[in-house]
Amino acid sequence: MRIALGATLIFLFCIMPANAITGLEMNKLCNEPRNTPGEVLCITYMSGLLDGMYLADKMAANGARYCLPGDENIDPEQGVLIVKKHMREHPEQLHQQAGAIAALAIYLAFPCR
Repeated sequence: MRIALGATLIFLFCIMPANAITGLEMNKLCNEPRNTPGEVLCITYMSGLLDGMYLADKMAANGARYCLPGDENIDPEQGVLIVKKHMREHPEQLHQQAGAIAALAIYLAFPCR
């Protein structure tokens, strides 16, 4: 189901800047009727957030860090390009959990020096 939700909302995420959702907007989306685009976006957003938090904790516990250039986060489109490149170059990992693959790609792309 998570794959279907993600595929459904790729378009919505691509047109929104990384910091586009405020608490007010999130509240509105999460209170829309079931199976509407807003409610699906809310669930997808929360799934990604929770997956990210879980993976960040696991990576930090193992001493893994990444260092972004400058003070800003990377653009989501750049993140997608990095992950796609990693998956293309490492097809042997595609059986693993998608979040782990994506996190590894970002960590490898932005190592701390």
